[in-house]
Order: sequence, then structure tokens, then C-alpha cells
Amino acid sequence: MSEARKRILVIRRRALGDLVCSLPALEDLRAAFPDAVIDLVMDAPWVQAALAWAAVDRVLVLPPGLFDRIRFALGLRRVGYDLVVDLLSTPQTALLSWLTGARRRVGLDLQGRAWAYTDRVTRPGSAADRAGRPTYVGEALRAVVAEALPSAPRAQTKAAASTRPVHVPPRLAIAPGATWSAKAWPAPAYAEVARLALAHAHAEVTVFWGPGEEALAREICAAAPGSSLAPGGTIVELGERLQHFDLLVSGDSGVRHLAHSLGLRTVSVFGPTDPWTQTPPGPGHRFLRYPIACAPCQRAECALARNYCLTEITAEQVWEEAATLLSSVGAA
Repeated sequence: MSEARKRILVIRRRALGDLVCSLPALEDLRAAFPDAVIDLVMDAPWVQAALAWAAVDRVLVLPPGLFDRIRFALGLRRVGYDLVVDLLSTPQTALLSWLTGARRRVGLDLQGRAWAYTDRVTRPGSAADRAGRPTYVGEALRAVVAEALPSAPRAQTKAAASTRPVHVPPRLAIAPGATWSAKAWPAPAYAEVARLALAHAHAEVTVFWGPGEEALAREICAAAPGSSLAPGGTIVELGERLQHFDLLVSGDSGVRHLAHSLGLRTVSVFGPTDPWTQTPPGPGHRFLRYPIACAPCQRAECALARNYCLTEITAEQVWEEAATLLSSVGAA
């Protein structure tokens, strides 16, 4: 097969945020191999979004069952990929990478899985960068892809969110959903942020929701008269609606990563996850966390009697950060 028709497989999977954080890395890969056929392995719920946003030719769905996954891997082997880039590097994706039989397989140099790769990358962010902050996950993924690239330059990162003008009155999006109970800031706190935004900035406040979250969103709207409930829809439609807002208030979620990619300012509450690796550098993104010794614990459920790392963060603190970001260009 000629270099012009190189076949590349990228393995990412998991959640919406994982897909969105991978988009710049996929753009780098496409820029370096503009004529290649690039396939992306993702889980079923995110196929539509991946097809709409990712710089790939096909999105392949990893089946759930063991035997179906073995058949899936054998099918990948028959394709004859020249290059596999494993952006997840779990034991399962490492095995899948190896089973493809590709001549080059790029992944993280981690215990129990490095054997699967021909090109091993030291985990980016394992040490702080020159600024003293851990590496943002989006840049870490670009570093993994860089191992597979020729000397071609990387795609340029999008402009910082702080360069976007703010509407008058400002448009504030709230996304209270959380996949882990330990990441769920209380609904009354979100409602208080909405009330403060309505009272102090006369903001247009809209509460967004995903599958299973409509009741939560309605509770917040009911407690903050004047706020609006976003319509339901697909992930792609969510992105189309969200791009018209100035700022998002949320926890650590996929919607937050989507807001980053769209250039929105963000204010986020963090509990069990690492805010530094999950927040892009720059003045347009702020986070709040309560300094308790056990955080970040990476636990889906809090082991304590109360989720202090989140419940000790107040709505007033969140609104103060949001107002500062909005007023930086003349709003609020």
C-alpha cells in the first residue's frame, strides 16, 4: 500500500469528554496524513458526534460482549492497518491494538500494557510542566499522537475563550448533569447561581440536560424563575445550541469539555477528579474545589458521610468567578 493511502486506526472510546478532548489530536493526525484513511473506535452513544466533529473517515463501534469484541478485533486485523494510535491505553485497548497486527502501534508506556505497542510514550503530565501545572488532557493526547507523526507541524490550537465578545445581556448556560454521584453539585446550588445571574447581570439563563437529567433541570428552573429549560436533542444539537452562549457553569462533565472546544468561558466545580488535567490553560476557564485531603480521589461515589469536596463550595463563590469572567470584556 502506498504512503498516500495509509490506513490508520485510532482507539479512544468511553465518554463524550473523552471524544471532545481527542479532537485536536485527531486534527494533528489528519494534518500530517491528509490522504490517509483514518478510522476511529468509539462507543455507540458517541458515534453521531464523532462523525460530525472528528477528522476521520469512519467511526467503528466497539461491541460490548467478549466474543463480539474478538470478532471485531479479527475484522480490524483483516483491514491491514499501517498505524494504530491508542489514546486510551487500558489493558483492553492495548490488547485490541496488538490484535490488529499493525506494523506500528503507539500507546502509553504503562505497566501491564506497554508490551502491546511498538512505540511507547511516557505518560504526558506525569510531571508538571514549566509553569508548574500538570498537563491538560487535550495536550497530553496530542503528545501521544505526536509520536506517530512525521515532521509536519501540528494543527494550531483554537483561540482562547477570552477573545469572544459577550452578549448583552450575557447568556449563561448551566449543565448540572454528572455521570458520577460524587461529581454532582447539589441542584439548589445551581439554582442559586441562576438566581444571582438573573438578579445581578440580568443574564439569559438556560439549563441544559441529557438523558435522565430532565427532572433535575426542571427542578433548577422551578427554583430560579426567569431561567429557561433547554430543549432535548442529540449531542450534535447540544453543540449547535451551546455555541451561542457566553459562559457555562457545570461540574466536570462532557458538556464542559464541549464548551471548551466551542470557545465558551467556563466555571466549574470539582470534587473527586483532577481540575488541572481537566482544564485547558488560559484566562477563560476557572474552577473551584474545596481543599479536603482526600480530593481528588477518583471515586465515583463519596466514601464520607457527606460529599464535602463539593458541598462546601457555595453558589456565591461560583457566581463571583462567573461574573469576573463576564465582566472582563464589559458584561455583568
